[in-house]
Amino acid sequence: FEIQNAYATVMQEIQEYLYLSRTDILEIHNTVSFVDWLDALNGELSNAHNYYSFKVFDTYPWVKLYISDDSILLNQLLVGKLKHYSQKFSCILNTIILLENIKFESSHDLSDTFIRIPGRWTFDGYGHTIDLGGNTSWGGLIQDMGNDTSDNRITINNVRIVNGKLNTSESGCLIRHEDKITQIQYLNINNCSNTCDIIGVNAGGLIGLHAGISGEVNITNCYNTGNINAQYAGGLVGGFAGYKYGVVNMKNCYNTGNITDNQAGGLVGTEAGKQYGEVNITNCYNTGNIDASGAGGLVGAYSAIDNG
Repeated sequence: FEIQNAYATVMQEIQEYLYLSRTDILEIHNTVSFVDWLDALNGELSNAHNYYSFKVFDTYPWVKLYISDDSILLNQLLVGKLKHYSQKFSCILNTIILLENIKFESSHDLSDTFIRIPGRWTFDGYGHTIDLGGNTSWGGLIQDMGNDTSDNRITINNVRIVNGKLNTSESGCLIRHEDKITQIQYLNINNCSNTCDIIGVNAGGLIGLHAGISGEVNITNCYNTGNINAQYAGGLVGGFAGYKYGVVNMKNCYNTGNITDNQAGGLVGTEAGKQYGEVNITNCYNTGNIDASGAGGLVGAYSAIDNG
């Protein structure tokens, strides 16, 4: 029912904002800019289905594709094994929707299995679960493609990651961290959870290293139940949260996983708020056991260091 309402919203916006109709697009199909765009995606208009819309701003074509299932755009955003599950996703109004639960086999190599999210986009799991099948090669569900300004903020809602182990250092079960290059600057996460054990250094149940670096990350109504068995890691966010004038706001969140490695935290890892950063934790708690040097129920060691 909710998804049907979303499609109704799409159709209404197309009419209100004067997007071109399907007939208009078929007539314009042979223009150079549109053909080049399709070629770049290795697809043809006839291979897609349902309806399309695009609009021209000044001299630059801006194309949006709204599809109910497997489509050109969706397959560009899904990477690795997730392409085999494309029927479980939908693309609507700059939002990727997970239509049903996904369960991977333990034999799958999930190291290159993730979704790319462009700036200003939303991923909505609609309360569905991604079951890793006991896999230990998981490196995170979502890779951002540009959240370097507040206007390009990415939003992640309503998804659960279960039954695996995060063995990738500096990454999160929800948000991946690629080769120390990815900067998680502007991001909202709402109603998400992780139950996987965290065994990667500086990793986190949702986000790994440098959450909110020189930016702002808001985490609301989220929890972790996975055990935290890695140095500097956190139940929800890894080390150096809010680094370099950044801000991480966490509200109504909790951790029940046990904390068994040095300088880790139940919610946030080591050195939270370092170098003039802020980590604001409101109405949150930890019930996990703490059995490690420098570890904390909410944050790890050296929080607010260097003028944080």
